[in-house]
Amino acid sequence: MTRITPSKIAVYTSAGWKEQVYKTILANILDGKTNFGEIMKQLIANPETAKAKTDPKLVQKMMEDILSTPLDARKRRLKLGGFAEATAIQDAASLLSAEINKAQIVVYSEENSSKYDPKSKAKSARPFKPAVYME
Repeated sequence: MTRITPSKIAVYTSAGWKEQVYKTILANILDGKTNFGEIMKQLIANPETAKAKTDPKLVQKMMEDILSTPLDARKRRLKLGGFAEATAIQDAASLLSAEINKAQIVVYSEENSSKYDPKSKAKSARPFKPAVYME
């Protein structure tokens, strides 16, 4: 897909506030509420999700992510208390490395100030859609 054989792969998981935004959007969609404007108002009104107002395109992408996910998966995701996406990826890193030319795989949270991110990919990470950088 990338036409390169990577030696290093950085995977970036989304910031904590994005997880809260995702859960709010997911709950709304499962309740049959898909009006973007109404969801944005709800997100902005909540201090935990108010950061969403800085990136409405992110909210739109999350809505698209959720709507493209099968209904049973949506319901499972809503029931998840906290999902440690970084831990799951780290646990699978050796398997992934074996499948990808024994590349070094490193996992960072988007919020990690000391992350290796030469192309600023981390900011595009969304819950259940980590960002990836390969070299």
